[in-house]
Amino acid sequence: MENLSIKINTYISLLLEEDKCIIYVLNEKFMEDDLLKLKETIQTYNLRESKEIKQKVPDNIDQDDLNVKNFIIISEIFQFWANHKYNTNLLDYHISFPLLRKLVQVREPIAKKVFYDEIIKHLWGGDPLFVKFLIRERYDDYVKLESYKSRIHIPKSFNDLKLTFFLILFLIILHFILEQNNIVVYFRLERIKIFENYEIWRYFTSMFAHSLRIHLVVNICMLIFFSSIFEINNLFSYRSYIIIYLISGLVGNFFFFAFSLEGGDYGAGASGCVFGIIGALTIITIKKQRYYWTIILLLITGIFLFQSLDPEINFSAHLFGFLTGMIVNLLIYRINSNKQKKKYRIEQSP
Repeated sequence: MENLSIKINTYISLLLEEDKCIIYVLNEKFMEDDLLKLKETIQTYNLRESKEIKQKVPDNIDQDDLNVKNFIIISEIFQFWANHKYNTNLLDYHISFPLLRKLVQVREPIAKKVFYDEIIKHLWGGDPLFVKFLIRERYDDYVKLESYKSRIHIPKSFNDLKLTFFLILFLIILHFILEQNNIVVYFRLERIKIFENYEIWRYFTSMFAHSLRIHLVVNICMLIFFSSIFEINNLFSYRSYIIIYLISGLVGNFFFFAFSLEGGDYGAGASGCVFGIIGALTIITIKKQRYYWTIILLLITGIFLFQSLDPEINFSAHLFGFLTGMIVNLLIYRINSNKQKKKYRIEQSP
């Protein structure tokens, strides 16, 4: 008898091999079981009420073969389960939950949505044997993990804010070097110096130079509070932190030129970068669905932006630094999401 393969959906396929049924997830062998044993294990009463499932079998397969008949019944049960959003009431939990967990690992979007809900549903109101199974197999840990991931974490040690600490240290050391040598004027952003003398470096160095100590102190305080929280909640690498910091500062400087200079002919400071970090942190609170944090961040940002309307402060760099931080962090989320999709790219099932 030839092997018979049936595709359940994009992710799951079944293969009949003699008297064995093999379950594949994205071409990876997930489970192998005896046909009769598997047929007896999985629940079929819900399927009998449905007439929507009818598997097509190739003409060259002997449809009178008992193994083929059992295999078709099994595949129809899996099809029914998949078509009904992996409802674990429709397929025995010894099979449905491990398979659902595997689908979550390969980022099947529907499985990812229902996995935690299915665990909670059965933990709170399931059969006692079902509940024991979930606890014994540590499925309750997934609920705890999901809750952990949705929290806004607060730094508790130096290791939680290493990058923020070194950034603050760098800004302090640089400021005192520039101040002691009275050379901060060569680092700040000046339209005339850039356009007439071609001192392009000012466009970059102004993000780290501070003309006033009070300005440096305010930025350090904002870094301690906002950047440290962003650092510990950042889902990606330190590289994304640096990218957001630098791009926000550069875009802030661009709009410093694009609009009238509220603070005179020159500007200096890391405020645009810091506002970019606040914008990125706002995206994290939205992604974690911590909307009260989002509201608080927006209120604080609004207060600071209102203070920035002072003619001595560059409002445009602050505003567009904040918006840039939001946009860049959204792009980083999108890029990482696409990388994961390519990593688990969908191939033809066996």
